Amino acid sequence: MTENFADLFEKSTVSKQKIHYGMKVNAKIVGMDESSVFVDIGAKTDGYVEKTELIDGNGNFNYKIGDYIELYIVTNKESELKLSRALSGDGSYNVIKDAFERKITVSGKVKSLNKGGYEVTVMGKRAFCPISQMDIKKIDTPEKYVGSVFNFKVSSFEEEKKNIVLSRRPVLEQEQKEAIDKLIAGLKEVDIISGKVTKVSEIGAFIDLGSQLEGMIHVSELAWTRVAHASEVVKPGDIVTAKVLKVEHAEGKRFPRISLSLKQLSLHPWESVASRVK
Repeated sequence: MTENFADLFEKSTVSKQKIHYGMKVNAKIVGMDESSVFVDIGAKTDGYVEKTELIDGNGNFNYKIGDYIELYIVTNKESELKLSRALSGDGSYNVIKDAFERKITVSGKVKSLNKGGYEVTVMGKRAFCPISQMDIKKIDTPEKYVGSVFNFKVSSFEEEKKNIVLSRRPVLEQEQKEAIDKLIAGLKEVDIISGKVTKVSEIGAFIDLGSQLEGMIHVSELAWTRVAHASEVVKPGDIVTAKVLKVEHAEGKRFPRISLSLKQLSLHPWESVASRVK
């Protein structure tokens, strides 16, 4: 052991003293049950975050023991260390100002739809979120967001005018980036992956792999027979399972180019000819 008890105790004490409401920490998942995920942040006791907070937009829980996740401390009592992805509850304008200056995520409930955006309640205070900042995708039915609780960033804060402007886009973009990074990190050539066909052409079929990640099956990889147009094999809306041929990261590009194959999940006709022809 390279550290003695005194060193470990001192580190534990310093870590405990530094913990405060709103503090952002890199927490390690050490356990979980049906409703909570338990994390180690280097404090005297382990903390917890509600499991529902870590479920993505598709209803999936994508974490395991040993994973790290960035969280905020929302309750720091002797017997309870609760963490969250966003600050919530009742708070003063100073707390919201602090969240604005330190780019801390806050939780808010969408109260109503008005001209140009939404009225949102954050820590008991009235705020505004422009409709263009509520989502990263096109909003066709604005009223569906009313009544929901979301995480936001404070994009503008004027205490004298009691003016608080929110944006949900950076929160969604960060969650999307984390999901994509995790998917790509585990993606290898020869892996099998499923997705929905979004477009077909003479070049091939484009596949939605989730989190705005897209793959392509070239016409030459759709079938062992000659294919002139991808529509001969698949159509938009089809769910397909394909083999990953290549993952290419291009400089300056946000997403990698993922080449897929449909035909390589089945035997080449010549490999099965012996069983079919006498």
